[in-house]
Amino acid sequence: MDTRYATPLSNPFEGLPEDIDAVEHEPLFETGVQQVGIADWLKNNAHNIAFIAGNLLLAAGEYRVYDFALQNTGEAWKAWFAVLATFFPFILWEIAVQHAKASGLMRGVAWLGMAISFSLGVIIGIAEFSAVGGQIANAEALLGLLAGSLSIHAVLFLIYFYSHPDIKAKRLTAMAVAKQEMAERNAEVAESVLGSARNRLELERRIAAEYGYENLRRAIAEIEGRHYHSPKKTYAPRKTLPHSPTPVPLNIPEMLEPAPAHAFGANGHGKPKSAARPGESAPDFP
Repeated sequence: MDTRYATPLSNPFEGLPEDIDAVEHEPLFETGVQQVGIADWLKNNAHNIAFIAGNLLLAAGEYRVYDFALQNTGEAWKAWFAVLATFFPFILWEIAVQHAKASGLMRGVAWLGMAISFSLGVIIGIAEFSAVGGQIANAEALLGLLAGSLSIHAVLFLIYFYSHPDIKAKRLTAMAVAKQEMAERNAEVAESVLGSARNRLELERRIAAEYGYENLRRAIAEIEGRHYHSPKKTYAPRKTLPHSPTPVPLNIPEMLEPAPAHAFGANGHGKPKSAARPGESAPDFP
């Protein structure tokens, strides 16, 4: 029976009218625009507004730091470096503390950097208001703090970087690989040393069997350039046991010979004999 399938020659969709209305699908979710008032928008974005306002106020206060450094140094680049020691580190630490993979140590370092930048700016701003006769007390010390804070921030940034989980994982992996490679190198050296020692022992054993062990030691000493000292032969007396006393014989009685079960007279009749004592003969009764 032939069960092969034949491909139809005609188009099964041929003959359908062309004015079939397409099915219109309704959207799965209704979309609508909700109008939000200004008050609601401010409430929903209060945290963003606070973030922008805080940084703007800090930037405005940094002008006092710039003016302080400019008046006391007379050079603009030093004034810009003063701003670099307070405002810019604060912004960078503010970003760093929000890192998704930041660990507890990294966030602590970021908060410390922010505190240093903010405190230094506040101290300089207060010192400018306390000027007497146009002169600020301890101006040199404050300028020194500004210069030193840059080095402190540099160290904190390095600590933040090397405390990152990805950097720490790479460092630990590299340390583990290095330890494994060192162990393999030590094993190879140990195998080489032990193989050399085995060959030396086999060679010394063969030479000692042919020339004697003492001659071998003497030849090795001469090759190494040192004096050979033959082993000293010392006499050690044999250890003897302490003198034992004369043994005392034990008073053990002699064994009695067992008597026969029955004894008969000469005529073949008689009664059982009693056991005789040592040195005596049993009487023979009829």
